[in-house]
Amino acid sequence: MLVNKHNIVDISEASQNFSKVVQLVENSGVAGILKNGSPKYAVVSFAEYEELQSYKNLWEMRAK
Repeated sequence: MLVNKHNIVDISEASQNFSKVVQLVENSGVAGILKNGSPKYAVVSFAEYEELQSYKNLWEMRAK
């Protein structure tokens, strides 16, 4: 999953206006948060998180 440059906000903006982050996630599925000018966090919906976790678990089971 790639983050569109229009869906990236600075951590200070995210903390002051978290509803904007939520709106970005609802509109595009993901929002990126920068800390000190570098990508640090990705915010996704809970459903997306669960799907990613299931892929991770499947990958880990195949690696054993």
